[in-house]
Amino acid sequence: MTTESFKPALIRDREQPEWQIDGRAIFIRPVTHMPRRADIRVEEQDSWLILGEQSRLREDERPAWVQANQLESAPLYRPGSVIPRAGQPPKLRMIIYDLEQQPICKPQWVKLALSAVLEYAYDHDLSCIQLPLPGYHYGGLTAQAALTLFRTAIREHSHKNPATIMLALPDEDLRQLLLSLLPEIADC
Repeated sequence: MTTESFKPALIRDREQPEWQIDGRAIFIRPVTHMPRRADIRVEEQDSWLILGEQSRLREDERPAWVQANQLESAPLYRPGSVIPRAGQPPKLRMIIYDLEQQPICKPQWVKLALSAVLEYAYDHDLSCIQLPLPGYHYGGLTAQAALTLFRTAIREHSHKNPATIMLALPDEDLRQLLLSLLPEIADC
């Protein structure tokens, strides 16, 4: 049997999660208000690894034509897959975008990637992961669709690790929107 509970409130107790799914603590917070450091941080990425701050284009100071040639010969990562990266904390790139497709983000890719993230956390005995709301920032998924995909992935993942999942949001406005959606999402 699965159980869920939620507490839509202001952050009064940093250690009190906003949502519980099958015994897992789900924190829904702006990235600046996380209760603790995660074992691994998940980032959204596209199949060519060019989105976001960690892209190869921004890290490389070579001329653009050299970088473009390198990208053409670089491996194309399959949407729905994950790529581990070293760091403190370590990172996991969740491939959920394909810039050559329309739409660039499909719910089935988000679902596959979330499942892969949860399996990775279980296989590596991670107790706490931090991830963005998948598909929302670049992909055009609504907050409700992204949160529903997240909830579905958690409920379908039978392992109890990770015990804590922290949804890292860009701002308090998105947090308040998600908290307002929790009663509706929990009833699905």
